[in-house]
Amino acid sequence: MKQAKLLSLFLFVFMSLTIIASCSDSDDKREIREFQLTVASVKPLMFISDHYSPYFVKYEGENEWKTFPYITNFTLTEGYEYVIKVRSERVVFEDMEGGSPYEITLLEEISKTQKVSENIPPQRGYFVIGSKKTGDENNPYYTRELGKGYWVKFPGILEGFDYEEGYEYIVELDCQFNGSTDINKYLFSFVKIQHKDKTDSVNLPS
Repeated sequence: MKQAKLLSLFLFVFMSLTIIASCSDSDDKREIREFQLTVASVKPLMFISDHYSPYFVKYEGENEWKTFPYITNFTLTEGYEYVIKVRSERVVFEDMEGGSPYEITLLEEISKTQKVSENIPPQRGYFVIGSKKTGDENNPYYTRELGKGYWVKFPGILEGFDYEEGYEYIVELDCQFNGSTDINKYLFSFVKIQHKDKTDSVNLPS
């Protein structure tokens, strides 16, 4: 009888310690961190892709801009550079396809300065180009606004693209931010045609 009680007590203590250790491990896996970022005054372009990182940021003590995932409770007004403090928490433990496994939340907006961020890195990605031109010499092409479905004027000058009206394209482009504040703040260079389809693009502005 005494041995049975001792065994029961041992099992109770062992299970309690296991639960405590498990909770501790779970907390460690959450990887909660707080840190400071500088957020650039311009957003990355939204290319055709599965996931979009809406900011360029510099980590404290670093000089290079890097793309960064969505920050909860933070609204970027383009034309302003921010210094902010954020909280990062890992919310996905298993392997995941694309996207960020971290939830980022704004803790504090330290400063907001009206300026044009410099040395924004070049980008490369895919755009849809509509089957007819806009009639605007400065922005002659239509592109589809990703995530919204409607057509807008292509956001910059596109060099090296041999366009043929009556075809809808998916094109791969290099993009460099010019630092200007007008509609042509990007310079695009044609890389290749990914897809070309003889069709009338649906719902183009008349």
